[in-house]
Amino acid sequence: MHRFVFAIALLLPLLSLPARGEPNSPTEDIAALVRSQTDLLTKKDAAALAALFTADAVYATASGELVSGRESIANYYSKVIVGLGEMFSRTSEPDEIHIAGSIAWALGHGRTVVKTNQDTAVLRDHWMAVYELVDGRWKIRALSLAENVAMLPAR
Repeated sequence: MHRFVFAIALLLPLLSLPARGEPNSPTEDIAALVRSQTDLLTKKDAAALAALFTADAVYATASGELVSGRESIANYYSKVIVGLGEMFSRTSEPDEIHIAGSIAWALGHGRTVVKTNQDTAVLRDHWMAVYELVDGRWKIRALSLAENVAMLPAR
């Protein structure tokens, strides 16, 4: 009897896992892509970040710069990573994900914390992305990022 109870105790956690080979939903895949993008930024891997985009993707940056194509996006991320310095962290969460066949779009928010020896800057942002299913994998087709800007006091 003890062996049976022990075996059940070991197997119960496994029953809650998805079946092996069971595909994720498109929504789960997009959320995983957002997590990958965040992880690769904190790992400072500009080439891998750019690989998440379609070859002809467009990125509208928080500064208003429009970056087109995977190679230009890799160059942009290389500069951003250097600018963020050695001590930064990033979180990013999708708020809405919508799927329409092989196209998807999402709205989300993020937070980047940049630390220097003198100060800490907290940058909050909102983003919108369009995704395309390419060879069975979701890729970023277009991304727009806008940082929240504190309102200046009226004069």
